[in-house]
Amino acid sequence: MKNVFIEGIQGMGKSTLLNRINTAVPEFHVCREGDHSPIELAWCAWMTQDLKAIIFSRYSNFSETGYLFECSFFQNIMEDLILFHQLSDGEIVEFYYELYAKIKKEQFLLLYLYSDEVEEAIKTIKEERSDSSGNELWYSLMLEYLVHSPYGEKNGYRTFEDMIVHFRHRQQLELRIIRDIIGEKAVVLPAKKWKMEEIIAVI
Repeated sequence: MKNVFIEGIQGMGKSTLLNRINTAVPEFHVCREGDHSPIELAWCAWMTQDLKAIIFSRYSNFSETGYLFECSFFQNIMEDLILFHQLSDGEIVEFYYELYAKIKKEQFLLLYLYSDEVEEAIKTIKEERSDSSGNELWYSLMLEYLVHSPYGEKNGYRTFEDMIVHFRHRQQLELRIIRDIIGEKAVVLPAKKWKMEEIIAVI
């Protein structure tokens, strides 16, 4: 079995796709966002050394197959590189050239959920991820995370529109990396409009 990485910016339906694949192919070992993972440690560890060294080391040493990862190749790493390390697009592309060179290509498949309607997607999850009183919990936490990051502070981010600018930028950059680096080992899917039988065929 391949190792399948599910990616896409927030609101594209990554968790839904992961759950559908897990139901259809229960043999996968599932690593959801925030789980302890053999390849990255976002949200479950405090790291004091070079994040780049840790990621490269974990990817280089990972030789198992049959894993289904959520947010482990782009989202968790990309947010850190943009918002906290404040790397340029060129530096991030170079980071992924180095990272992808350490991956066993025959075991790798990236499923990327994409939409041109970024603002509409974020508005939807802004409302969906609310509590019973209508408090937009996800949105308030995401905006705070963005606004108080070094990148957000440098660029004066404060609003919903700033969040959309960030997500559009991230999606464009991730698609550039898919085009220039990942190539045929990635499948770009229309967010929330994919067909399960087509996905099963490629995994």
